[in-house]
Formats: sequence, C-alpha cells, structure tokens
Amino acid sequence: PETAARRELIGETGLVPGRLLGLGDFVDNGNQKGGTGHCFLALGCAQDRPAALPDATEHAVLQAMSVDAVDAALEGSRFGVIQHVAGWCLARRHRDFPG
Repeated sequence: PETAARRELIGETGLVPGRLLGLGDFVDNGNQKGGTGHCFLALGCAQDRPAALPDATEHAVLQAMSVDAVDAALEGSRFGVIQHVAGWCLARRHRDFPG
C-alpha cells in the first residue's frame, strides 16, 4: 500500500513525499466488506513535476490549502466523500503535522 500511495501522489499531483506516515487500514464498505482503504499522511512533499491533468470523467481540481482552510471546509460540510473526511481527521491527530 505505501508504494501505491507514493506512486499515486506523484502521478496525480507531481508531489514527492519526504515521508509517508501510515494512518491505518480500514474497510471502505462495511456492509459488503468490499475493499480496504490504506490511509497515509504525506509529509515534507516537494514538487517534482506538474500535476496530471484530469481526464474527461473527473471533476477534480488540485488546490493548495492551509490546515485552517481545510478545517473550515470540513466545518462547512464542503467535503463530498466520507473517506476524505476520515483521512483528514486521522491526519490531524498527528502533532508533527504542520498546522
């Protein structure tokens, strides 16, 4: 999972993490137990290349945000996917995470 997380971060954002901190492994669909999500916090990232352009089926925008701005987005119910909420809440527990 860590190798895949590193590859996806680089491929989607162009960011190379200095360190990946494992946050846990969780069943993504509790009713059917259909998959496991592996959560990581990427620390010390450096831009290696431009971010990948989304394909026609994606509606994603890469945007740098401060910790406070992401917290405000969470408070304002602007997260659309529960796994993103869970990932952010797991990451915020770590005191070495800048904020």
